[in-house]
Amino acid sequence: MLRNFNVKIFSPPFPAFRSDIIPSVVEESVLQSANTHSTIHTLINSVLRDLRIGAFLTFVGINLRFVIGNIINALIFFNILQSGNPAHRYDIHAPSIPDMCGDVVMTLVFAVAYLLIASNRVKNGVTGFNNLHELSSHYFVAVKHLKNHIHSSKNLFSLTAIGFSLYFLSRYFLSPGLEVIFIENTTPLSRVLNMVNDMIKLCNPLIFACAYCKYLSASKSAVSMLYLFFIARNLFATNMLGLITNYDLHVGAPFLDVLTPLIIIYSAASIVFGGKTKSGLREIFKSDTKRLHHNMTVLPAIPASVSKTGVTSLRAKPGSLE
Repeated sequence: MLRNFNVKIFSPPFPAFRSDIIPSVVEESVLQSANTHSTIHTLINSVLRDLRIGAFLTFVGINLRFVIGNIINALIFFNILQSGNPAHRYDIHAPSIPDMCGDVVMTLVFAVAYLLIASNRVKNGVTGFNNLHELSSHYFVAVKHLKNHIHSSKNLFSLTAIGFSLYFLSRYFLSPGLEVIFIENTTPLSRVLNMVNDMIKLCNPLIFACAYCKYLSASKSAVSMLYLFFIARNLFATNMLGLITNYDLHVGAPFLDVLTPLIIIYSAASIVFGGKTKSGLREIFKSDTKRLHHNMTVLPAIPASVSKTGVTSLRAKPGSLE
């Protein structure tokens, strides 16, 4: 009877269970790696976009400064831009309504540029990159270039902000105050303040020109002509040479301001057709964006066993870049 009795032995399912767990662990690791790569890629692109737009708006604000300080000045001097009321005519020596409106627009442009360059996304991006200890070589190079761009963008805006502050101080405080309080240069204090005001008028356009050239990386001849133009223009507009009182040479500034539209045309042409300024901040942003997308194509591929929806559905761990 025992011979006809079939005894069935059930083996424990542990080996099969273990074989099922190992692929799932591998897939989870691949999903986490893919999610990390996707997060870094998205963050680098967003930070680079904010820096690029912020630097461009800074450049736009610089051009607005040239338009407000020079072109409007010439239009008022030649009576092309006037209020229409003979009793309230615009004067080139005092801020007028067109100047004020232009300065408000310029201030708003600089404010938006600052919000982009100093945004929380940029700050959190740098902090997140510093907390990552395992980056592929491609991402390491991209992050290194991105940090250099953050530094360059902040330097560009800081330089422009210094020029704008000096312009605002001279235009709305020193110049009107000296004309109202010290009608005649009869006191030592008035002479000192006039010299300080003239130095500011001479230097702040050069600061804007320096930031302008940093963004476009203009040729040496263009840089020399730009600096020479603003030095000559502001020597006529100020009394630093002591000739304006005797010869009324301040009229030379509005005549030179007629050439300012050439700077605006050069700016527009450089933006539209500027493919040769490879060292300029604008072109560096463009080239590194292409390099970043090229680096994305050489990352390890996600295995076919991993679902594509799983990559986007995973959440980053606490302390990650998000």
